[in-house]
Amino acid sequence: MMTNQFPFNQVGPTDWTNDLYAATQTVIDVEIQFIQTDFINWLPQRFQLSTAQLQYAVSLGPQAHQSIASSLSMAIDNRATIVLVNDALRKGQGNSKTANSTQGFVPNPEIPETSIMVLTFSFSYL
Repeated sequence: MMTNQFPFNQVGPTDWTNDLYAATQTVIDVEIQFIQTDFINWLPQRFQLSTAQLQYAVSLGPQAHQSIASSLSMAIDNRATIVLVNDALRKGQGNSKTANSTQGFVPNPEIPETSIMVLTFSFSYL
């Protein structure tokens, strides 16, 4: 089981996936199971979130949690690159927030008829 916690910035998900993908398949399976069954508790255990960031994640609701968990699980199964793009909180502005994810696939030049997946999560303050 993974116990490390990573920064919730552009570097954190890269460090997390590097550690995860270097682990045994059992550790990877446990991580996927944790994400799928309890995403909102997995998130602050794996990443260093501010109170406002965690409150925002909770406010997205179960439907968004399930969607994000599903995307993450598929990305991990495919050993995808996982990218986080997030804006800093802007003082004195309305700070309406948006969250979305994008899955991209590019052909794998080393293995015919396969692709490399990149999963990008964006959290923005508008």
